[in-house]
Amino acid sequence: MSKHKFDPKRMAKLDSLERRKILPPEKVLQHFGIQEGWSVADIGCGVGYFSLPISSMLGENGTLYALDIEDVMVQETQKRAEAKGRKNIISLQSKENILPLDSDILDAALMVFLYHELKQPELFIEEVLRVLKVDGLLYIVDWKKKKTDKGPPVDHRISEEEVTSTLKQNGFIVEEVIDLSDALYGVRAIKNVE
Repeated sequence: MSKHKFDPKRMAKLDSLERRKILPPEKVLQHFGIQEGWSVADIGCGVGYFSLPISSMLGENGTLYALDIEDVMVQETQKRAEAKGRKNIISLQSKENILPLDSDILDAALMVFLYHELKQPELFIEEVLRVLKVDGLLYIVDWKKKKTDKGPPVDHRISEEEVTSTLKQNGFIVEEVIDLSDALYGVRAIKNVE
């Protein structure tokens, strides 16, 4: 498992035209069925690239928790939310394997380009499971484990098979693996309460 973390000094890359071509947020989010009024966490929110579009989908009765271990990212997301007048975004700093949320609070959690950075994926997945409601959904988007023009080195990437295996072993039912592009995959899983 990679111990590489994204350098916050490079945060401009997180909302660039190039990234919007590779990973258009609205196109990616259409695969996950986020509903108005839900409580959703964008875990590893970066600069709010997904947080802002999700907050629009949730409407004024929904809540988006923008979580990141880097305080500078949390502050940037909050600044962008305020600039757009988004009152349903709560930006919070998290810690490795510790999410600053009550148990059973979320309808869904989103992790984009985060899984390959996890030091202890099993512990992290257990923590996500804790904060999800019964039948809560987890959405993961990450790089396919193959060489591509963009993204982390291949040896830092985690295959879809490895991700789904870890999810199944740690309290989730995998509903769908989505081929988002030549370089990216998505996984949709539901909290298993059995």
